[in-house]
Amino acid sequence: MSLAAIDSLAGAVAEMRGALDRNDLQKIEESTRAVHAALLAVKGAGAWHSTEPLREKLKALLPQIDAVRLRTSILADHSRKQMDLLAARGANNVSLTYSR
Repeated sequence: MSLAAIDSLAGAVAEMRGALDRNDLQKIEESTRAVHAALLAVKGAGAWHSTEPLREKLKALLPQIDAVRLRTSILADHSRKQMDLLAARGANNVSLTYSR
């Protein structure tokens, strides 16, 4: 495996971070698919752990990946709390999911 797969993952994570910053739902969904595909490419190669430069590049990327994971968890929790508040206030006839 070359550094290209890891670079692709880094780009996808940066794209997701930007989409989260802009609160752009469409871009968040697109970047989620891009991150997933890039992760599969890195995992599929399986050789990322065989060389020190590849390991170091991934170690450097982990804090960014973890920051995006944390942000999505916080946003999901916030959305869940908002839906719970609506339900508690009797919003029985209101759709509690996003429309597309």
